[in-house]
Amino acid sequence: MKVLFLCRGNVGRSVFGEGLYNNLTKTKDAFSAGTKLSGPEETLKSLLPRTEFVIETMKEEGLDVSNHVRRSVTPEMVNSADIIIDMSEQETVPDFVKEHLNRIVWKIDDPKGTDIETHRRVKDEIKSKIIEKFLN
Repeated sequence: MKVLFLCRGNVGRSVFGEGLYNNLTKTKDAFSAGTKLSGPEETLKSLLPRTEFVIETMKEEGLDVSNHVRRSVTPEMVNSADIIIDMSEQETVPDFVKEHLNRIVWKIDDPKGTDIETHRRVKDEIKSKIIEKFLN
Protein backbone atom coordinates (compact mmCIF):
# COMPACT_ATOMS: atom_id res chain seq x y z
CA MET A 1 0.00 0.00 0.00
CA LYS A 2 1.45 3.37 -1.06
CA VAL A 3 0.97 6.14 1.51
CA LEU A 4 1.56 9.81 0.72
CA PHE A 5 2.20 12.06 3.72
CA LEU A 6 1.57 15.77 3.13
CA CYS A 7 2.31 18.95 5.03
CA ARG A 8 2.85 22.50 3.88
CA GLY A 9 6.62 22.61 3.33
CA ASN A 10 7.71 18.94 3.32
CA VAL A 11 10.30 19.65 6.01
CA GLY A 12 8.57 18.54 9.23
CA ARG A 13 5.31 16.66 9.69
CA SER A 14 5.32 14.83 6.35
CA VAL A 15 9.00 13.90 6.77
CA PHE A 16 8.16 12.47 10.20
CA GLY A 17 5.28 10.54 8.65
CA GLU A 18 7.28 9.10 5.76
CA GLY A 19 10.26 8.07 7.87
CA LEU A 20 8.27 6.66 10.76
CA TYR A 21 5.85 4.74 8.53
CA ASN A 22 8.65 3.16 6.51
CA ASN A 23 10.59 2.30 9.67
CA LEU A 24 7.61 0.87 11.56
CA THR A 25 6.31 -1.17 8.63
CA LYS A 26 9.78 -2.20 7.42
CA THR A 27 8.79 -1.05 3.91
CA LYS A 28 9.51 1.83 1.58
CA ASP A 29 5.83 2.31 0.79
CA ALA A 30 5.53 5.85 2.17
CA PHE A 31 6.60 9.04 0.47
CA SER A 32 5.99 12.69 1.24
CA ALA A 33 5.49 16.09 -0.31
CA GLY A 34 4.49 19.65 0.49
CA THR A 35 1.43 21.57 -0.55
CA LYS A 36 3.12 24.99 -0.59
CA LEU A 37 6.92 25.03 -0.57
CA SER A 38 8.58 28.34 0.20
CA GLY A 39 11.59 27.92 -2.02
CA PRO A 40 13.24 25.32 -4.24
CA GLU A 41 13.32 21.57 -3.77
CA GLU A 42 16.41 20.89 -1.66
CA THR A 43 17.72 18.64 1.10
CA LEU A 44 16.90 19.17 4.76
CA LYS A 45 20.58 19.58 5.60
CA SER A 46 20.82 22.42 3.09
CA LEU A 47 18.06 24.20 5.04
CA LEU A 48 19.94 24.18 8.36
CA PRO A 49 19.48 25.66 10.94
CA ARG A 50 15.75 25.74 10.15
CA THR A 51 15.52 21.94 9.97
CA GLU A 52 17.91 21.13 12.82
CA PHE A 53 15.21 19.87 15.21
CA VAL A 54 13.54 17.72 12.53
CA ILE A 55 16.85 16.03 11.75
CA GLU A 56 17.77 15.63 15.44
CA THR A 57 14.35 14.32 16.45
CA MET A 58 14.43 11.66 13.76
CA LYS A 59 18.02 10.71 14.71
CA GLU A 60 16.58 9.90 18.13
CA GLU A 61 14.41 7.34 16.29
CA GLY A 62 17.51 5.94 14.59
CA LEU A 63 16.61 7.59 11.26
CA ASP A 64 18.72 9.96 9.17
CA VAL A 65 16.50 12.32 7.19
CA SER A 66 19.17 14.93 6.49
CA ASN A 67 19.34 13.98 2.81
CA HIS A 68 15.56 14.03 2.35
CA VAL A 69 14.75 16.24 -0.65
CA ARG A 70 11.63 18.27 -0.08
CA ARG A 71 9.28 18.43 -3.03
CA SER A 72 5.94 19.81 -4.09
CA VAL A 73 2.97 17.50 -4.40
CA THR A 74 1.99 16.64 -7.97
CA PRO A 75 -1.08 14.99 -9.51
CA GLU A 76 1.14 12.01 -10.37
CA MET A 77 2.08 11.54 -6.70
CA VAL A 78 -1.55 11.73 -5.68
CA ASN A 79 -2.61 9.26 -8.37
CA SER A 80 0.05 6.76 -7.28
CA ALA A 81 -1.05 6.84 -3.61
CA ASP A 82 -3.52 4.40 -2.10
CA ILE A 83 -3.95 6.65 0.94
CA ILE A 84 -3.08 10.29 1.54
CA ILE A 85 -2.39 11.48 5.08
CA ASP A 86 -2.87 15.24 4.87
CA MET A 87 -1.42 17.30 7.73
CA SER A 88 -1.38 20.55 5.72
CA GLU A 89 -3.05 23.81 6.45
CA GLN A 90 -6.21 23.28 4.40
CA GLU A 91 -6.02 26.58 2.52
CA THR A 92 -2.76 25.33 0.93
CA VAL A 93 -4.17 22.02 -0.37
CA PRO A 94 -4.70 21.80 -4.15
CA ASP A 95 -8.05 20.56 -5.43
CA PHE A 96 -6.45 17.49 -7.01
CA VAL A 97 -5.44 16.39 -3.49
CA LYS A 98 -8.85 17.17 -1.98
CA GLU A 99 -10.51 15.01 -4.63
CA HIS A 100 -8.58 11.83 -3.68
CA LEU A 101 -11.06 9.24 -2.39
CA ASN A 102 -8.75 7.98 0.36
CA ARG A 103 -7.55 11.30 1.79
CA ILE A 104 -7.43 11.47 5.57
CA VAL A 105 -6.85 14.78 7.34
CA TRP A 106 -4.84 14.68 10.56
CA LYS A 107 -4.90 17.93 12.51
CA ILE A 108 -1.29 18.09 13.68
CA ASP A 109 0.39 21.31 14.82
CA ASP A 110 3.17 22.62 12.59
CA PRO A 111 6.38 22.56 14.66
CA LYS A 112 8.05 25.19 12.44
CA GLY A 113 9.84 27.80 14.54
CA THR A 114 9.39 25.91 17.82
CA ASP A 115 11.75 24.15 20.21
CA ILE A 116 12.95 20.56 20.13
CA GLU A 117 10.41 19.45 22.73
CA THR A 118 7.57 20.57 20.45
CA HIS A 119 9.19 18.70 17.56
CA ARG A 120 9.37 15.58 19.73
CA ARG A 121 5.73 15.92 20.72
CA VAL A 122 4.62 16.34 17.09
CA LYS A 123 6.77 13.38 16.00
CA ASP A 124 5.35 11.23 18.80
CA GLU A 125 1.78 12.22 17.88
CA ILE A 126 2.37 11.24 14.25
CA LYS A 127 4.01 7.97 15.33
CA SER A 128 1.02 7.12 17.53
CA LYS A 129 -1.42 7.86 14.71
CA ILE A 130 0.58 5.67 12.30
CA ILE A 131 0.55 2.78 14.77
CA GLU A 132 -3.18 3.21 15.39
CA LYS A 133 -4.11 3.53 11.72
CA PHE A 134 -1.78 1.05 10.05
CA LEU A 135 -0.40 -1.39 12.63
CA ASN A 136 -3.41 -2.36 14.75
